[in-house]
Amino acid sequence: MKITIDRKSLVSALTTVKSVAKAKSELPILANVAIGTYEKSVDFTCTNMDQTIRFKADAVITGKGATAKDFTVRVNLFHDLVRSFTGENVDIETGKNSIDIRCGISKYHLGTLDIEEFPSTPRVSPTAEFKITQAFLRTLLTTTAYCAQTADDGRPLLCGSLFRVNGNLTAVGCDGRRLAIMSVPLDEKVKPMDVIVPRDTVTELLRLLENDEDKKLTMAIGEKNVQFQFGETTVISKIIDGKYPDYTKIIPKLEGDGVPVGRADLLNALRRVNFIDDKCSLEFRAMTLTVSAVSESKDVPGDAQESLLIPKSPEMTARFCTPYLIEALSCVDDDEVLFFGKTEGPGVFKVASKSWLSLTAPLLKKSESKPADKPAAKAPEPAKK
Repeated sequence: MKITIDRKSLVSALTTVKSVAKAKSELPILANVAIGTYEKSVDFTCTNMDQTIRFKADAVITGKGATAKDFTVRVNLFHDLVRSFTGENVDIETGKNSIDIRCGISKYHLGTLDIEEFPSTPRVSPTAEFKITQAFLRTLLTTTAYCAQTADDGRPLLCGSLFRVNGNLTAVGCDGRRLAIMSVPLDEKVKPMDVIVPRDTVTELLRLLENDEDKKLTMAIGEKNVQFQFGETTVISKIIDGKYPDYTKIIPKLEGDGVPVGRADLLNALRRVNFIDDKCSLEFRAMTLTVSAVSESKDVPGDAQESLLIPKSPEMTARFCTPYLIEALSCVDDDEVLFFGKTEGPGVFKVASKSWLSLTAPLLKKSESKPADKPAAKAPEPAKK
């Protein structure tokens, strides 16, 4: 059997799927890409048993008789070779436990592993299925998934993004110290349900999704797996089993319209004070927001202070982990954010352009963060004679 495929298409296919392959594994087959042939196309599939990515590319298939077999080959080696070729088309001829690759003046002979050893692709029998634009899903994940990336592995339910289907599609990320929520409307009626998608799968989606509102994506939720199909790419993932914590209980009641703050100005101020220390104070006084930090390092002592003008002041002060605020403000691009908070309470950011909310827990004062001193033990009484 001979496969003739455009070199750029082949590079694109291998680049799409290879990230989930395991170069080091007890199962050598997991370092391979499975190549399945059809009448006028080829499927490229890689898996790590938890995530599977498949890409379909046009190709010319000749000599596919009854004895011709699909095959697997080391994906990283195959990708690096094809990417370095200079010809326009790649010819792949299959043999017994090997393939011959030709492109321009290049000719290579690679060993293969039997396709029968490759794990079968999970079949998703959807209990809910709907379409959404790639741009909407990418926005959902960009504005929320950063929280789940730092969740403790000991809390597996937080090591992923919650997708809540209930008229809207809502994405939630949380690591116990911060929370982010974002919703977009669905154009079709779907059975309400929750599904927790692992953060590794979310990372793959953010790598592959395009910020294009004209390109659709189909999301299918099954009992144990979830599938995302867009363009020529299919991503199938196991879901995290369990009930996501009730995140609504930690969101404070937001009073008033919030304090408008220039997002870019605040973000730049936070980035600068973060050079001094990764903990900062936000102080709202007299129409001014003061961002300050004091170095806790004995080797490099110092302090920082940035002042921003604001239209109104709630008269409050709270301390936060500076990188947490930076990540929250970096995932949106609005000119202005609305801040809600109380002294020593959580900080909440919202924007006017979308249904996004970011919550960051406050840091305790130094005196509060230390355990109370234990009472001194009484001296033992001398033994009676």
